[in-house]
Amino acid sequence: IFKELVTDSPETMTALGLDQTPKGSWAKELLDDRSLEAQEKDIDRSDRWLRLLNGVERRDLSGMDRVNYDSVRFQFALDAEAARRFPYGIRGVPKPYVVSQQNGAYQDIPDLLRSQHSIATEADAQAYLKRLTAFAGALDQETHQIDHDATKGIYPPSFIIDRTVALLRQIREGRAKDSELVSSLEERAAAAGLSGDWGANASTIVAQEVFPALDRQIAALARLKSQASSDGGVWRFPEGDKYYAFALRYYTTTDLTADQIHQMGLEQVDKISAEIDRILTAQGMVDGT
Repeated sequence: IFKELVTDSPETMTALGLDQTPKGSWAKELLDDRSLEAQEKDIDRSDRWLRLLNGVERRDLSGMDRVNYDSVRFQFALDAEAARRFPYGIRGVPKPYVVSQQNGAYQDIPDLLRSQHSIATEADAQAYLKRLTAFAGALDQETHQIDHDATKGIYPPSFIIDRTVALLRQIREGRAKDSELVSSLEERAAAAGLSGDWGANASTIVAQEVFPALDRQIAALARLKSQASSDGGVWRFPEGDKYYAFALRYYTTTDLTADQIHQMGLEQVDKISAEIDRILTAQGMVDGT
């Protein structure tokens, strides 16, 4: 399962350094597929993995083998449930917006190219250029999902739209040749002693492909602004209460309700505050709360 999961994600291959091996070098010029069709394939794959795990006799496992089995099976079962019950946002995970101030290709891919895509050979630099072109495609795939989710009534609140658009514009502003997407390749290719005008090639791709894709994503979010409110909670969604309850189970592995978790938080604050008060009082700090 792990090997298949990794080899289905060129970006994970890069993150693990596997794209620098002879068998993994194919991954270096590719990015993950972010299309809706790819997400459906991921759901089918998780179902297949879950069937594989269900074929294991749990009673034959002991110690950490059983713990690992239970953990992985729990994760895949929740992934499959999330993807089918809530077909929007980041599928399989309770993250309702595919693009926000916290996530999206516009954040992930520039970081990948800058800090994880190594440049030592001409092939590495050529792969960088191919990934730049693929970056534009990844942006468009997520823009398509923004529009798709909006038809289901799923879109960010106004303050998230504002912040996300501002971050997108930071990447989009200025001239292509001054972009970090260009300078990252140009500077590292020079440091590696690679001949060729890599900066000019990257600048052309950024100007003709990446910037227009960023413009399309900014426009898609701007279209939603007229519909968006300042309400941040998922109660706005169809069956939003069920989505929230599922998110709690996903992230806490419990069946506690929102009220129970909130009460737990209040009790913890009271307990810790009383402890802090005793410590401060013992040090002579007796005035104020």
